[in-house]
Amino acid sequence: MRRRIGRWNGWPAWLRLWLAVALLLPLVGWPVAPLPSGPAYLDPALLAAAGADPSVIVSATSAQAAARAVARAGGQMTAELRLIDAVAATIPVGQLGALARQPGVSAVVRNQTVRPATDDGWVTDRRHRLYDQDIVIPGQKSTAPLILPDGGAFAISKNGKAVLVNGDGSLRASLTFTSSLDFNSPPVLGPDGTILAAASGRAFAIAPDGSRTWTAHPSGDDTVRPIGGLAATPAAIVMADDAEFVYGLDPVSGTGLWTYTQPATAGRFLAPPTAAPDGAVYVLSETGLLTRLDSTTGQALWTYTAPAGQPYRLAPQVAGNIVLISGLPGRLEALDAASGQLLFSFATPNQIVARPAIDSAGNIYLATRERVLYALDPAGQVRWIYTGESADWRFLSSPLVAAGEDQVFLAVSGVVVLALSAADGTVNWAHPVLGGIDAGPILATNGNLHLADQDGHYRILTPSGLLVFHYDGFSEYNGPLSVSPDGTAYFYDDAAKFVSLTRLRDSWDGTPDVQPTEDPRRYRVVNPLPIDLGADVAHDQGLTGAGVGVAVVDSGVFFDEDTRNTLGDVVQDHFYGQADFVTEAPDCQGTYDEAGGYCFTDYLNSQDGYGHGSHVAGIIWSNTEDYHSNVRLGVAPEASILSVRVLGDDGKGTYADVIQGIQYVVEHRDAFTDTLRVLNLSLSADVATPYFVDPLNRAVEAAWAAGIVVLAAAGNTGPAPESVTVPGNDPYVITVGAVDSARTPGYWADDAIPDWSASGPTRDGFVKPDILAPGKNVVSYMYNDPTDV
Repeated sequence: MRRRIGRWNGWPAWLRLWLAVALLLPLVGWPVAPLPSGPAYLDPALLAAAGADPSVIVSATSAQAAARAVARAGGQMTAELRLIDAVAATIPVGQLGALARQPGVSAVVRNQTVRPATDDGWVTDRRHRLYDQDIVIPGQKSTAPLILPDGGAFAISKNGKAVLVNGDGSLRASLTFTSSLDFNSPPVLGPDGTILAAASGRAFAIAPDGSRTWTAHPSGDDTVRPIGGLAATPAAIVMADDAEFVYGLDPVSGTGLWTYTQPATAGRFLAPPTAAPDGAVYVLSETGLLTRLDSTTGQALWTYTAPAGQPYRLAPQVAGNIVLISGLPGRLEALDAASGQLLFSFATPNQIVARPAIDSAGNIYLATRERVLYALDPAGQVRWIYTGESADWRFLSSPLVAAGEDQVFLAVSGVVVLALSAADGTVNWAHPVLGGIDAGPILATNGNLHLADQDGHYRILTPSGLLVFHYDGFSEYNGPLSVSPDGTAYFYDDAAKFVSLTRLRDSWDGTPDVQPTEDPRRYRVVNPLPIDLGADVAHDQGLTGAGVGVAVVDSGVFFDEDTRNTLGDVVQDHFYGQADFVTEAPDCQGTYDEAGGYCFTDYLNSQDGYGHGSHVAGIIWSNTEDYHSNVRLGVAPEASILSVRVLGDDGKGTYADVIQGIQYVVEHRDAFTDTLRVLNLSLSADVATPYFVDPLNRAVEAAWAAGIVVLAAAGNTGPAPESVTVPGNDPYVITVGAVDSARTPGYWADDAIPDWSASGPTRDGFVKPDILAPGKNVVSYMYNDPTDV
């Protein structure tokens, strides 16, 4: 007889009393808990407010008392919040302390912004490798890829091989230029979205679809080389060469518009031209002659000659109405952009090898080779100085100003990435790097830092220094890094391939679920299960299942010869063997225990004629990797597995077989190198009795009482209520239902519960399942015995 739980008179007295209170209280109103008495609480964030009067919420003994306090502090009430004895108001920054001291006031907090409780659907910062193309000459460095407005990228090698890729990593177009040309400068984007590249005195224009638009050779001399690449303005494409000429080209046709010739005494150009937002172009010669050109006519608007010294090698920088030049051993100069007048100069005994960073307020951050970082105000006065901890430290790349401009990021070659307070230069955090750094980190639009080192380690750090993603799938990192606004990274790997690391996809493109690679332990997998579960994050923290024994009570585990050869010692060291309660004594290929009624075999003779147990064990323990994301495909890849075979070749077994298997696990939990701490039961039976009467449930409770964590399937009998099966209906086990991840791991917006996944409550009234996990399109091992014909 089925027990009914919906009758009022069948419920305990304490539960009926609680429900009565819960039903009656809405009629009289829930009481609002008063704020604690004592000194008023003042939101610390308000103390750092600047500019406009902050909007606050003032709590007091009553809304009227809060309003009077606001008026006495010179503020303006904007809303009465009598429900909580408070008002909303704007208060002068200087009066916040006085307001908090007003009689009756208990708290002054920010009137914070509220937003919808939604997100973009991704629950991971992981990227995956979606595209690679052989375009680079091995051993040669290439220029940084160009990020396109649509999120794609253009890359070109020194020998003229080029590709255009889309933001999702797919190939848009490939191009090949004459191999005798030397593309040694980075491509740039023209005013109309055209891609511009320079090589051997020539300029090339490529349309966004990959078609070549025009080619220009303004000098007509093959011995002339462009210096540092091109600068693009709405009026002209500007290039400088090593023969002291500057050329202006029509952006649409590439025809010559003008030529500017440097004075004979100026020397060569050692840095590329710089285009300013107002359309002007700046060129800097080795002797320190800085020229501002009108890009429409090529006319020199003004010139400035810096003090004599060693050659300038860094391109000019434009920030608002200031132009900065640097590159002498230790000199920075700031000029007025309109007149060329010197505003200030700053000298340091240290070498300047990278351009400074400038924030929106005009503060300048100048890093020197000899581990010194200077913070200057807009007038060139020193605000603070940071000196690196070790004499061996070198600052070889430009600093970065954080998106919130409260931090400055700095790479220490081969050692660490630092975050310094922009206010006083104190170190907020330091993140160690594993390999050498020849270029600083890249700041993405969301504020995260992207960093790749010379030993092939790729990292993404939050502004607070938290590591949210790493990829170690390369033996070497080769060449500059570029990052699109959505966080897609483009660079070159050790095999001279152009690579994209993109965000995980939000839709399936029809790619096969699994494809092999040349490495038998790496597969191209559409739906890497650990990413959806967050197990990849646990792996990054060193939580891999090491030291944990897992008993898989199922149809067995089978290893074919290829798997044994591929995994090698992993199988021998981490597979404890199989206790088989299905095979009879005459057919036992191992040791038969008459008293226990089971056949024990090692990995060479373990069986799984149905395949389900092998699949489940692989989900837990797979030691293969996903090629795209570099994720290990097992949820607990370093756990040890004990196979307990209780289901036959038809996938069926009996209560007695399963209970004997659980009994074996409990009695042998300490018999192996790693204690059996987890019992996995991906099997089910119909509910026929109350849970506490059911023999199988009594067995799992005994395992629980022995200190073993029991996980059981909810069952494939959904979607109706009360469809959870045995032993998933037992309150002492962790019951797992299924999710269809739509083949978009890490992207949960399209996830759904499949109809076949069983639903609660159980017939005994317990809320089940306890958790949901991917149960569809899961890639794992399968039964593949070539001798079974």
